[in-house]
Amino acid sequence: PAPRPAPPPLSKEPPTLPPEAPAPPAPPAHPPLVAAPEPVAVPVPAAALSAMAELEIVKEGPDKGRRIEIRDALTHIGRGEHNEVSFADDSVSDTHAKLQLRDDGWYVVDLGSTNGTFVGGVRISGERRLEGTPDLRFGGVRVRFHALAEPALAASGTRRVSFGGVERELAPTPRGRVPVWVWIAGAAVVALILYFILQRT
Repeated sequence: PAPRPAPPPLSKEPPTLPPEAPAPPAPPAHPPLVAAPEPVAVPVPAAALSAMAELEIVKEGPDKGRRIEIRDALTHIGRGEHNEVSFADDSVSDTHAKLQLRDDGWYVVDLGSTNGTFVGGVRISGERRLEGTPDLRFGGVRVRFHALAEPALAASGTRRVSFGGVERELAPTPRGRVPVWVWIAGAAVVALILYFILQRT
């Protein structure tokens, strides 16, 4: 019989694959979210605020009778020009004292002055609440304090008060000062407990 023809040689090359489809285009990147800028509190110039109190100079001299307006709830007094109220007098310390409007009224605070701070002729140590129109003395400078407005004590205990249409923060009353009504209520509770104990015995 006739010999069979030899099979065709096997190809060693890998089969050709069809070209891959192009990748879909990437979605457009969203621009980064930018937070809205927070409102910036613009300080109100002191000259635009209404006067909250006045210091009337009563010391003899060319400035007698002149009134100095207090336009902020915290006002420093001294000889240095960095103070809100400055007296060019050698008897006044560089930073002598400060006036503070708190939720229960005006206070004068001595800041360790050399020649002292006086209220009604009495030298104070630390602070003193001002009532009425007292005479104050910073070293040798005598003035009379006039409160033009007092803070209204709201039931919510807020420490923000409005003067001349502008809201201002009041300095907080120092901690450790317990209202009188708390002591009265505590004494009443103790008395009630003692009464029931005595009734049972």
